[in-house]
Amino acid sequence: MKAKNLILFCAMSFFACDGKLTEVLLEDNASAKGVLFVKSKEYGQVNSYPNPYEKNYSNIYRLTPLSSRGKLEQITFFDYAVIRDLAISPDAKKVLFSMKPRNGRYHIYEMNLDGSNLRKLTFGDHNNFDPEYLPDGRIVFTSDRTGERDEYERRPSETLHVMGANGESEYLERISFNLSDDFDPIVLKDGKIVYTRWEHHGPMNRFPLFSTFPDGTDTFLHYGSHSQNLWHVQELPDGRLAAIVSKNVLNDSGAVAIITPDIYRGDPDRGHSLKYITDPVAINHDKPTGAFRFISVADDTHLVVSYTRRYVESRNESEADYGLYLLNIETGELELLYNDPEYQEIEPVVIRTKEFNPMAAPTRTPNRNTARFLARSVYFRQANDGQDMTDKDSREIRYAVITQGIPTMSDDIDPISETNYERKRIIGFVPVEDDGSFAIEVPADLPFSFNIVNDNGETVVFKRTWIYGRPGENVDKCTGCHGDRGIHDGAPTIASIDSPTIVDPSNVSIDVSYCGFVKPQIQQKGCANAGCHDGTVAPNLQVGKTGSETFEQAYLNLLNYTKPPTSTYTKNAGSRYSALITALKDATHAGLAPDTDGSITLGTTSKPVDSTLRKWEYWIDLGGQYRMNQDLNCN
Repeated sequence: MKAKNLILFCAMSFFACDGKLTEVLLEDNASAKGVLFVKSKEYGQVNSYPNPYEKNYSNIYRLTPLSSRGKLEQITFFDYAVIRDLAISPDAKKVLFSMKPRNGRYHIYEMNLDGSNLRKLTFGDHNNFDPEYLPDGRIVFTSDRTGERDEYERRPSETLHVMGANGESEYLERISFNLSDDFDPIVLKDGKIVYTRWEHHGPMNRFPLFSTFPDGTDTFLHYGSHSQNLWHVQELPDGRLAAIVSKNVLNDSGAVAIITPDIYRGDPDRGHSLKYITDPVAINHDKPTGAFRFISVADDTHLVVSYTRRYVESRNESEADYGLYLLNIETGELELLYNDPEYQEIEPVVIRTKEFNPMAAPTRTPNRNTARFLARSVYFRQANDGQDMTDKDSREIRYAVITQGIPTMSDDIDPISETNYERKRIIGFVPVEDDGSFAIEVPADLPFSFNIVNDNGETVVFKRTWIYGRPGENVDKCTGCHGDRGIHDGAPTIASIDSPTIVDPSNVSIDVSYCGFVKPQIQQKGCANAGCHDGTVAPNLQVGKTGSETFEQAYLNLLNYTKPPTSTYTKNAGSRYSALITALKDATHAGLAPDTDGSITLGTTSKPVDSTLRKWEYWIDLGGQYRMNQDLNCN
């Protein structure tokens, strides 16, 4: 029977629809002891904090066995609470979940599968989500307790934390330091954590899969491309991953796909490591084909999924009618397990035991509060990621500009700039060797990125993600820019022979924002009034505000000139193709030639790259920031 016909038949009955797939599970799969799930009146979008008003409440239910004929049992009886993020313990005796009581915050709770022995594991005036059991009994979860805000919507940013088996009062450690959200972790059989990361570095806006060890080491891209967003990942018995795939960043529902990350971990995808098992049209939300949300593994060939046949607009989730279905990952056929049309059946977790065979985390150097990174070659790059290719033959790359990402805190003022970039500052300049390698030592747990630069000071490639290392961590898996991760021939690099370049923000910190650099330059050159750009010569560089403007007009006018001068430039490559830099290099602006205002000193390395012209280039390449501090008026 075709999947669409089976669904239509099943939808006619409130409970019924016993088919071939269920019978197989009933007869052959004794390891699955039913399924826990949430019945909810409403359900919000990804990363949303639904308000538990009267019509929005939920409770946990159990269906035993895994069949449309199974017994339905209500496990919790909370009033006006919102429940999410169910996770079964490895021995299949307990369940973790996050819950938000009326007028409260999300916190993590644990109880027996029958609802007994309920206990609260997290506390405080912040939100805690997405708990999962680790092999040693501890719990990984996400929390917005840091007070940091994400890089786009300025909502509380969720990052990964680990707490003790008895809760945060026993043990608590933050293990991820992305500037936007890290969420939805699962723990693989090998003990590593795979999770969805919100990548919003400048113009980036995607949700790939990252992985890390429970101590936060070895954090790298696990799987993902610029064109796909991956949600609610689960591990299959054979080690492959099942995930929801969507191109809509506002909605975590879409199609179901099977991923084989070991084939290729680079970016973009080569087309054979991801296989759709449902209609891929659902990833665009442009046809009434229904959508999937949430996955739990039933056995080698079946998933339990939440599925709605109703067309779901990304911002109109109330139109959905999610029910529980069995999905055959080999045929794509669906079979109804349970659907109450008055509720949403979401967050399914199959009740089954789980065995771990954890790998050892990388050895860290004790008593060292820094992390060391070895980049093996800036010339090993993907050819179709939208950026310029580096010329290995000419050895054009001379150094890397290291930039620190500065989190936006809850008490910060808004906005920071008129561009997509948040606050960041230059904290180091590192030489790139002839073989394309460089090595740095940076403070632990500090989010940073880098641009690779040629002899002319032009940024050739931007690193479009945030990197960090744990105390004492030594990372040598940076095999190339957007290439296969962790795959190299083991040959030594030039940069690995000597000690890494020390990057110390307390030693070097360069503010190239409009308020910190550009405006003083305008004033020093006499361009803020009569003399050059006085309003009659474009761009108008008169500083100050004339009314209630958020930004000074000179800043907004200059931003228009940071772009390429003509439409013939198709690359978004910062200062390298900027009309402003082209103008500053001509005879009219000879006063901004590469004069050296000083030299940058990092350890024993000195490079005269702190020229006025280079700072203009850095201002563009760091995203045209307006300010670095709390002073919106540039005083």
